[in-house]
Formats: sequence, C-alpha cells, structure tokens
Amino acid sequence: MKADTRIQMFAAVVLALSALGAVALAPVVAAVAGQAQLGYADRAEEGDPPEVALGVALGAFRGLFVNVLWFRAHELKQQGRFHEAVELSRAITKLQPRFPRVWGFHAWNMAYNISVATRAAEERWQWVDAGVRLLRSEGIPRNPNDMQIHRELAWIFIHKIQGINDDAHHHYKRELAREWHILLGPPPRRAETVEESIERHVLFLEQFAEAHDTMEELLADVPQVKTMIRRFREEAGVEPDFNLLRRYELGNAMGRAYREEGVQVQLVEDETNVGFDRIMSEIMTDEDLARAFFKLINHVRKRILVTEYNMEPQRMIRYTRLYGPLDWRHPAAHSLYWATRGVSEGLQRVNIEDFDRINTDRIILHSIQELFRWGTIYYDLLNDSYVQMIDLDYSDRYGQIMLGVLEDRVQAGEAEDPDRFFRLYAAGYENFLRDLVRIYYRVGDFTRARRYLQELRTGEWRNIHQPIHQLQELESTLEEFIVLDMKERITAPDFAQSEVVTSLRDAFLRGLLRGDMELFERSMRYASEVHRAYMTNQAVRTISDGDRWRMEAMDPRFAYVAAEVLVSILASENIGTWQASRMYRTIAQGPLRGIAQAAYEPLVAVLKPHVEDFDQWFPEPPGMDEFRAQQERMREEDRRRRSPDLPLER
Repeated sequence: MKADTRIQMFAAVVLALSALGAVALAPVVAAVAGQAQLGYADRAEEGDPPEVALGVALGAFRGLFVNVLWFRAHELKQQGRFHEAVELSRAITKLQPRFPRVWGFHAWNMAYNISVATRAAEERWQWVDAGVRLLRSEGIPRNPNDMQIHRELAWIFIHKIQGINDDAHHHYKRELAREWHILLGPPPRRAETVEESIERHVLFLEQFAEAHDTMEELLADVPQVKTMIRRFREEAGVEPDFNLLRRYELGNAMGRAYREEGVQVQLVEDETNVGFDRIMSEIMTDEDLARAFFKLINHVRKRILVTEYNMEPQRMIRYTRLYGPLDWRHPAAHSLYWATRGVSEGLQRVNIEDFDRINTDRIILHSIQELFRWGTIYYDLLNDSYVQMIDLDYSDRYGQIMLGVLEDRVQAGEAEDPDRFFRLYAAGYENFLRDLVRIYYRVGDFTRARRYLQELRTGEWRNIHQPIHQLQELESTLEEFIVLDMKERITAPDFAQSEVVTSLRDAFLRGLLRGDMELFERSMRYASEVHRAYMTNQAVRTISDGDRWRMEAMDPRFAYVAAEVLVSILASENIGTWQASRMYRTIAQGPLRGIAQAAYEPLVAVLKPHVEDFDQWFPEPPGMDEFRAQQERMREEDRRRRSPDLPLER
C-alpha cells in the first residue's frame, strides 16, 4: 500500500471519529450554551427594534452590521438624542448579548443621561432603576464572568444613588429603602458588639436562604399553602409575588403603629385591601396556618431574589460575615455585593484586565467608607421617612480590607509600586483614618482616637511624599490636630454630618448621661453651630426634588437631627432603662423640649415592644398636640409640593 493511500485512510478515520465526536458532544455543548445564554438572536420577536430583524437576516455579516449600529448609537449619544440611542443599544444587546460594553453604555444612558433630562424625582428614579435592572437582570446573567459589567452596576449604586451629585438623590435613597424593606422585611436590631450584630444579620438572611427553592417543593411539603394562595387570589386579588410582600409589610407596620402608639393609620385607597386583611386575621389566629404562611413568605422572598434580582442568598450571607452587618436597604451594600461578586467571578477568566480589577477594588473600599459614614438607616414604611447616620461597626473594617487588597495586588504586580512617593490607596486610607481620629475624639473615646492618630504617623503604608502642612498636623497634639483638620474640611457633607452627629453623641453620653451639664451644653452648642454653618453655606434647593437640598447631608432642622441621634442611643446603647428615662425626661422638661417631641414617636416604635411600663418611663412630652398638628401641616405641604397637578415652585 502506497504511503499516500495510508495517509488518506488515516485522515478518513480521523475525520469519521471527529464527526462522531461532534455528533455526541453537540447536545451537551448546546445545553451549556443555552444555560449560559451564549447564543446570538436567531429570530426577531414582537416588540424588537427593526434593526434586530435586519441583523438576523444578514447572517454572517451580522458583526459588521452591529459595528455600524454601535457607531450610530455613540453618535446619537454625543448629539444628546438619548432615547434613540437607547433603542439602538437595545437592538445591539439582542444581536450580541455577549458584548459587555454595550450593556454598560445602555444602562449609563438610562441612569445618567435620560434620567436628568426629566424634572420629576419619580420619573428620574424610573430611569435610574431601569438602568440597574438592565445590568442586574439581563446583562450580568449573559456575561456572568465579566468584571466590567459588575463594576458598572456597582458604580450606579454607589455614585448615582448613594452619592449627592444628582438633585433627586434623596428620592432615590427612599425608593431603594422602601423596595428592600418590603422585599426582605425590616432588618434585626443592632447588638452590643459587631460580632453579635453580624450573627443576627446572618440568622435573618438564613430564614429565606433555607426556604424552598420552588413552589412545587413548598406545596408538596406544606399542603395548606395551596388553599392559602387560592384565597389570596380570589378574595384579595393578590398573587404570591412582590405584591404579597408589600401587603404583608404594610399590615405589619400598621399593626405596630396601632399596638405601640394607639394610632389607626389610614392608607390611601389603592393600598387598602379588606379581603387581604380578613385572610391575614384568620391566618395569624391559627398557629399551623401562621407557620405555613411564613414558609410561603420566605419562599417568595427567596424566589424574587434569585429569579428577578439575580442575587444569591448564600453569597449575601458570606459577604455579611466578610464585611459586617450589611443593611440591604443601603445603596452601598449593593455596590459592595456586585463589586465583590465581579472580582470573585472575574478571576475565573484568564484575560481579565488589571485596571478592571483595581477599579473594582476601589468601589469595594469606597462602599465600606460609605457604610461607615452613613450605614445606620432609620426608615418608616408608613410615612416614607428615611435617615442615614454614621455606623461605627465599620471603623476597622476599611483598614483591614484595604491593607489586604493592597498586599494581594502588590504581590500580583497589579497595584502601585510600594516605593512610589504617592499612592492613591494610601491617600484614601489616610483620609479615612483622619475621619476616625476626629469622630472618636468627638464621642469621647480618646484612646481609640490616639491609636488611629498614631497609625497616621507611623503606618508602613503611608505615602513618602506629603505636603508640609499635613506633616505639621501629624506632629501636633490630638487636640491641635482636631482643630486644624476641622478648619480644612468643614464644607464637605460627610465631614459636617459626622461632626454634628458625633458631637451630639458626646453631648448625650458623656454630658447628659453622666450629669456633666457643662459638657452637654458645650457639645450641643458646637453641634448646632456646625449644623447652622453647613446648612447656610452648602445647602442648595433642587428642581427635581423641591422639598430637599442637593447638599443636604442631614435634616435642616437641628432638633430633628438631635432627636435621631437620641433615639439611636436609647435604642442601641448598653444603658439601663432608668438611665435612658432620666436622659429623656431631662430634655423633655427643659428648654430643648423640641428634641424630645421629635424623638417621642420614634422612641415608641423602637422601645415600647421591649420596655415594660414604657409610658411611665417615657411619658409623652408637653406640647405634643401642637407638635403633631405642625407635623401634619408639614406632611400636607410635602404632599402638595409633590403633586404632579401643581406647577413647580422655583
């Protein structure tokens, strides 16, 4: 047999084996590709832009056509024709769903460009939320290992929603808090230590992390649920979805208001559901039905999280253990989740860009900073009130994460050279330590303040090159450092807010609680002066959310800021009931009665379920009838200002 013949026969055998292998593997490859959503659109569906049909028809020339669409979308964006750019972007994502940049371009257009082209805060939120949902529910499932698309989503949360650059940022924060308050329910109260708080939050998340994965599993395990769902549908028109959670949480909030305050809350007509209330009344009086109902609620929470929000309960638990007691009503908790997930999933790719990883790490660090500065949230579902305050649980977490990230990146050759005169990581940590020194000084913890100041002076991470005035500050005493730092940073929102809050905590805990009225009055006066100076110089009215200020880092009414701090202390600090009562009574009976009036109803909601004889310990302060009437007038003015039928006041 000739050599050529042998080669031909061998080639034929290899070809046959390859063909058989392809036939055998084709179903497996197709299944994996389908699960990962790796395929291109092969047909146009109803509602798709016309470009999708044309792209499908072009077949092999689809890539060239997508390039043309991409250039055209960019042109439209440059011309300010954002809605048209959105339509083209939607066509590109249909034709090439594995093209991460177009997802980011599409979401950015909605969250940043189109949103600010509208005037009403409600409209702006719809576009910002649309950008979030596009990346979270469509872009990331189709590009699960792409770090860039995770970073884009994290940036919207930390910059657009948590930041203060958008006129309507207060409205964004309230909407996000409302959404997640309903989805997960109110988070657990903080414990005395960070470790205990983390465990409480983990147990809170495990309620639905361990729930049934599917409705079929739930119905097989708990047959009563089937009748319950049927009754909700037929008698109340409520499906087992987000609307069920909303009805349930509204009912809970109304019940607490009635039990704890004796107040019968009247909901607007479209939120009233007599049928639902009747069914819930029957369920809660039957122990077996109540147990079955809570299994249904936990299943619905889990199903919505996984299928609609593309979030993993077990991952949420891991990140809670890693970072701290995350409150998922806070935008920074979400930026932290998606940035960390992006790094974790992106490391599985061999062609990851170093700058993608570094920029995503920066969002993680920035998120922890925001949780420290604003991580404590007080939100009331009934009146939609929302307050962010400082959270000392994250004091040490930033440094631990930053130093760990920096060491990993240096070893991988991806971070700034440690021998450089100036590094951004080090500069960021220095600013954070300055905040810690000042804040712990204000709350009277001088030991920790000095420890952080010493870290500023001697830490091995420090920048070699520093301005002369900063070196002089570091050489000064603790008291001198505080004065110099305050003069330099008083106009910054986070600085002003932390100065006011920590001074108020100092006034209440070191002054009022210990009976040092001179210290109490001095700290209260300082907090009031900083509040007045900041609100006078920095607060600017906005057009989109006319009842708020763009740079409003805290309530413009000082008594309300002081009341928020007082409630947080009485609700979470390790002080006895009689001491808390003495603090409250001293304020209620003195010239600062307005603080007690503003604090009374929040105290009822937070403390009454846990304090026996609450009304004796915390009696209603004088003048509450007039205060409530004033509150109602303010709420009416707020509703009038928000009414779409009225002209905008400028």
